[in-house]
Amino acid sequence: MKIINGIKKLSLASAGVAAVIGILMIVFPEESLKFIALATGITFILIGIYAALCFYENKVDTFALVMGIILAVIGIVVCIYYEFVVTRIVLFFGVFILVTGLFNLFTSIKIIAQTAIFGWIDFAISLVITVLGIVAIFNLKSTANAIIILVGSALIAYAVLDVMLYLQVKKYFKEVEAEIDRQQGINPDGYIIEDSNEE
Repeated sequence: MKIINGIKKLSLASAGVAAVIGILMIVFPEESLKFIALATGITFILIGIYAALCFYENKVDTFALVMGIILAVIGIVVCIYYEFVVTRIVLFFGVFILVTGLFNLFTSIKIIAQTAIFGWIDFAISLVITVLGIVAIFNLKSTANAIIILVGSALIAYAVLDVMLYLQVKKYFKEVEAEIDRQQGINPDGYIIEDSNEE
């Protein structure tokens, strides 16, 4: 039971942290994006330093040293040019969405031309995806902020669902404990229930 209570408390704490992070990401999307980029860059640098130290001690795994140097360089670039890196990632994301949307759009048009019935839903979805790709390409910064806000909203939704699950589990265990006490002849307040048949 102690383990279960510990898990429940940990789940509730993680939900609280997720909610706070989600709110911060929604309220401060640009600052959150900067923090995430810098944290990622610093992580890469630390991994690179660790790989270099391991090679210095053992002097065996040259591949690990090379990968460590590459990661460290990437980390430095991300920290210094984080805005450029983020916008390039969003640009790649937008191009990928645009190409995928156009491909599905032409495919759905062929299906509509052949059947005149099927393919309309695919056409509508593909059209929306294509528009989103164009918007992402021509509004890189706004798209990056929108992605951060979307992630923040997802974290808040996760926190709410986790709290609801916590309350349901808590209620369930209370009912189970009450049922066990009842079967053992003890009421939920801890008093022994006397047998009415005793004289």
